[in-house]
This record gives sequence, structure tokens and C-alpha cells, in this order.
Amino acid sequence: MKVKVDMGQYQILKDKPVVLTTGFLGSGLAIGVVDKTKTQGGLCCFVLPYKDLDLEIEEGVTIFSGESLIPLFLEEIERSGISWGNAKIVVAGGGVYQNNPDFLNLTEVNLKIVKMMFKRYMIPEDQVIFRVGLNSGVKVEVDLEEKVVKIKIDGKEEKL
Repeated sequence: MKVKVDMGQYQILKDKPVVLTTGFLGSGLAIGVVDKTKTQGGLCCFVLPYKDLDLEIEEGVTIFSGESLIPLFLEEIERSGISWGNAKIVVAGGGVYQNNPDFLNLTEVNLKIVKMMFKRYMIPEDQVIFRVGLNSGVKVEVDLEEKVVKIKIDGKEEKL
């Protein structure tokens, strides 16, 4: 079974053999976490970097920025019992397109936010697999049963 994680949201599941999946990320980033020893993990994705860009689209429904979403996601991952030492962590997306104006450097800004939050939560950068800044459409899947993070780029799949 596939569970779609919308932009500006996250999902963490335990003891369920499901696949968490993003839509097309564009300039957005996804963080996929899977426990290598248990059937649990999570996925979050966002496109806007800063907290002041959080959007309440209707009462009780907010599209969170990276600055707001990542701490919520990482804290819930820790509370769920996933140890960073047993986790596979992948950051992917952040499409870079030829005609992007310089002021739309969302990939670079979003990546800085991710790295800052990882540092704050003491997640060593050398433990994280980065697949960002590609000039292709990217989707990310966290397969809890297989205990892998999959990156789908132009119809090809990379299992990490």
C-alpha cells in the first residue's frame, strides 16, 4: 500500500509494510528516514524554506516550511524509537532548472535549512545521503518493508 505525503507535511509509520511517497518535488526537498532494523520510518517534504512562509490553506490545515516542518519531523522520529545510528537518511529533490532566476535559489536555501536542523539534532552529515540539485523531475519513496529509500528520476529508480 502507498501513502502519499503532501508538500509541507510529514508522515511517520511503525510496524506497517507500506511505502511512503512524495509527488513531483520540483524545487522542494524530501527527507526520507528508514530504520535498518525495524519496520518503521518517515518522510517529509517541503518547498518553502522559512517559517514566515507557512501557509494556512484552511482552518486546521497548514502547509509547513522547512524551518517549521523539519523540527517536528525529527522530534517525532526520535520519539518513535528510531535511533539515528540505525537509520538510513536521504535528502533528495531540489530541482535546478536552466531558466531559474538567481533570486529563486530555493534548492540552496532549503539545503542550508536541512543541514542546520541536522546539526541542531546532532545528525552527522556524513551519515546522510544527498541527491539534490538535479535537473530532472524527482520523486522519493520510503519503503518500510524493504527498509530502503528510493529515488525516482526520469522513470529510473535508485535504491539507497
